[in-house]
Amino acid sequence: FAVQVTNSRYPASGIEIYNVFGEKATPNIITGEAKNLTIDLNDAPSGVYFIKVQSEDEIVVDKIIIQR
Repeated sequence: FAVQVTNSRYPASGIEIYNVFGEKATPNIITGEAKNLTIDLNDAPSGVYFIKVQSEDEIVVDKIIIQR
Protein backbone atom coordinates (compact mmCIF):
# COMPACT_ATOMS: atom_id res chain seq x y z
CA PHE A 1 0.00 0.00 0.00
CA ALA A 2 1.39 3.38 -0.94
CA VAL A 3 0.16 6.95 -0.87
CA GLN A 4 0.99 9.08 -3.87
CA VAL A 5 1.20 12.83 -3.40
CA THR A 6 0.98 14.76 -6.65
CA ASN A 7 0.78 18.50 -6.60
CA SER A 8 1.28 20.45 -9.79
CA ARG A 9 0.23 23.84 -8.41
CA TYR A 10 2.47 24.12 -5.35
CA PRO A 11 5.36 21.75 -4.64
CA ALA A 12 5.17 20.18 -1.19
CA SER A 13 7.76 21.47 1.23
CA GLY A 14 6.91 19.10 4.09
CA ILE A 15 4.92 15.89 4.53
CA GLU A 16 4.21 14.23 7.86
CA ILE A 17 1.98 11.33 8.89
CA TYR A 18 0.36 11.22 12.35
CA ASN A 19 -1.65 8.56 14.18
CA VAL A 20 -4.97 9.31 15.90
CA PHE A 21 -3.12 10.27 19.09
CA GLY A 22 -1.26 13.06 17.28
CA GLU A 23 2.05 11.20 17.42
CA LYS A 24 4.26 11.29 14.36
CA ALA A 25 3.99 7.89 12.67
CA THR A 26 6.89 8.59 10.31
CA PRO A 27 9.87 10.91 10.36
CA ASN A 28 9.61 14.02 8.18
CA ILE A 29 9.26 12.54 4.74
CA ILE A 30 10.61 15.50 2.81
CA THR A 31 12.28 18.70 3.77
CA GLY A 32 12.96 20.16 0.32
CA GLU A 33 10.41 20.61 -2.45
CA ALA A 34 8.67 17.77 -4.29
CA LYS A 35 5.86 17.67 -6.83
CA ASN A 36 5.49 13.88 -7.03
CA LEU A 37 6.15 11.55 -4.14
CA THR A 38 5.15 8.00 -3.25
CA ILE A 39 5.01 7.06 0.44
CA ASP A 40 5.30 3.36 1.25
CA LEU A 41 3.01 2.40 4.16
CA ASN A 42 3.40 -1.39 3.84
CA ASP A 43 4.84 -1.66 7.36
CA ALA A 44 2.28 0.60 9.05
CA PRO A 45 -0.10 -1.22 11.40
CA SER A 46 -3.86 -1.05 10.92
CA GLY A 47 -5.39 2.19 12.10
CA VAL A 48 -6.39 5.72 11.26
CA TYR A 49 -3.68 8.15 10.19
CA PHE A 50 -3.57 11.74 9.07
CA ILE A 51 -1.25 12.96 6.34
CA LYS A 52 -0.24 16.60 6.49
CA VAL A 53 1.12 18.10 3.27
CA GLN A 54 2.55 21.59 3.53
CA SER A 55 3.44 23.82 0.59
CA GLU A 56 4.52 27.41 0.37
CA ASP A 57 0.92 28.69 0.34
CA GLU A 58 -1.23 26.07 2.04
CA ILE A 59 -1.47 23.12 4.43
CA VAL A 60 -3.69 20.16 3.55
CA VAL A 61 -4.59 17.39 6.00
CA ASP A 62 -6.31 14.19 4.87
CA LYS A 63 -7.30 10.97 6.63
CA ILE A 64 -5.89 7.55 5.75
CA ILE A 65 -7.45 4.32 7.05
CA ILE A 66 -5.32 1.17 6.92
CA GLN A 67 -7.10 -2.16 7.41
CA ARG A 68 -5.15 -5.40 7.27
